[in-house]
Amino acid sequence: MKKHFYPALILMILFTVLLGIIYPWCTTFVAQKLFPFQAGGSLVYEENIIVGSELIGQEFTINTYFWSRPSASNYNPLYSGGTNYSPINVKLQDQIAKQTKRFNSHPNIPEDLLLSSGSGLDPHILLNSAIFQIPRLSSYLHLDEKILSNLVYELAEKKSLGILGQDRVNVLKLNRVIKKRFNH
Repeated sequence: MKKHFYPALILMILFTVLLGIIYPWCTTFVAQKLFPFQAGGSLVYEENIIVGSELIGQEFTINTYFWSRPSASNYNPLYSGGTNYSPINVKLQDQIAKQTKRFNSHPNIPEDLLLSSGSGLDPHILLNSAIFQIPRLSSYLHLDEKILSNLVYELAEKKSLGILGQDRVNVLKLNRVIKKRFNH
């Protein structure tokens, strides 16, 4: 038994130190040196106050701002994850009904405004979801829809590497620009 126990114990200690301490420390060090903004959480500041992160979605409920996707974790990054509800699950149907009501039961609400993302923390909405919200914002901000449309297209992010995902808009960035330009 000692013949197998001591080598196993030594390997466990070795790999615990190597993979539990050294490897995480090295990857954190490299990330902080090469990508300091992202490694620090991509925090967004206004007048030295953190107003959000470019990487984590947050809820916007005021009518003068674009609204984010719903979140399965109530935008709490500690509980990241999707719901994995099936289409016939009552809870999912209730969530869709709640979101549909939020958009005044409009018949063509984009899916990503009704359903949470896989992480529940997606900071983006698809371009068509931002365009869908322009009439609502236009009426509350008393602005021409063309001005808001130009703003959305100006801040739109293209597909990653030109082929992955879809064109999207970071909701926090978009709402910060609205706040700055239109004092809301």
